[in-house]
Amino acid sequence: MALFDAHPGTKSSLGRSASSPVPPPTRTQRRHRPDAVPQPTPFSAYSGISPTPVETPTLRQPTPSPSPYARHRTSKSPALGAIALLMIIGANLTAALGLLPLVPTLRHLMVMARDGQRLTAAQFQALPIDPSLSWMINGATWVGVIALVLGITAVVTNRGRGMGVLTIILAIVGPFLVGVFWGLLAATP
Repeated sequence: MALFDAHPGTKSSLGRSASSPVPPPTRTQRRHRPDAVPQPTPFSAYSGISPTPVETPTLRQPTPSPSPYARHRTSKSPALGAIALLMIIGANLTAALGLLPLVPTLRHLMVMARDGQRLTAAQFQALPIDPSLSWMINGATWVGVIALVLGITAVVTNRGRGMGVLTIILAIVGPFLVGVFWGLLAATP
């Protein structure tokens, strides 16, 4: 006895005639197609009842925890930048105005150079130069170097960054401005 008969109109072993129409599949029954992607069957197809709507829980976004490697942002005092700026201004003013007593001597030396005269060692020793002026210039130089270091530190540590940048600029340009100031004072009669 064969399970499936290939002849139409004859009764098969399943109790149906081979020519009887096959009812179309219902919504819950799916035809097997080898190329089709299987779809999930709805819940009501299995139990006959529809499920009550369940409220899906909403997930809260986690609050970001601070990284242990992140820099702690605190407001830092700009005092370091202000101190550095005041030091460099003081050093430049000391260097420029502290040498005002030398202006007549510089004028005399410029006249000698213009006329082609050379300054001898005896004439150099006789110049009216106060020894305290060299201490003043050396002190202004060291104060300027310390102010430059403090300005760089203020910029790097963000403790008065703008004033630190201005300090660095004045420390670089300041000696040239002092030299121009001396030259202009000596050149004017």
